[in-house]
Amino acid sequence: KGAAFISGSNGNLVMSSSTFFLGSGNTYISGGNGNIEISSSNFHLTPQGEITASAGKVAGWTINGTKLENQDQTLRLNARDDHPKITIGSGGHSFGDTGIQLGYDDSGVLKFHAGTSTDYLKYTTGTGIDIKTKIAHISGSSITLATPSFRLGDATNYISGSGGTLKIINTGQTTLS
Repeated sequence: KGAAFISGSNGNLVMSSSTFFLGSGNTYISGGNGNIEISSSNFHLTPQGEITASAGKVAGWTINGTKLENQDQTLRLNARDDHPKITIGSGGHSFGDTGIQLGYDDSGVLKFHAGTSTDYLKYTTGTGIDIKTKIAHISGSSITLATPSFRLGDATNYISGSGGTLKIINTGQTTLS
């Protein structure tokens, strides 16, 4: 190891030392033993490579408090202690908006939503699954739907059952075989 020196010419500055410290208090750049550390009021890079920042951008991602989101805000990770949530899509970040939402709503209930406000698959803790779609294909070698009552159809044409009674109601012809 040689002695420390500072030299400069033609607009270039060369500083050489086995360790260095530039700054004062909590705002500084320091280095030694192959490590570097940078610190300021809202940013800290440790010699171990850990970065702490309260806000900023990394490769087009915005960091804002407990929220990390991509540049066009179609993917957001929200790590709030009371209501963490992941949202994907351009329709918004509230449950029921177009896209995918997984996490806790404002009242602390765990939810999942995929789709739009009129065509969706959603799950809410405590109330179960809700599916609304124009076409549903369900296939399997063994399908069991167990419920004390059911209704298939619309207001004027339907099959329903409850309490041991089966009803078939229609506005046209009924054929059974």
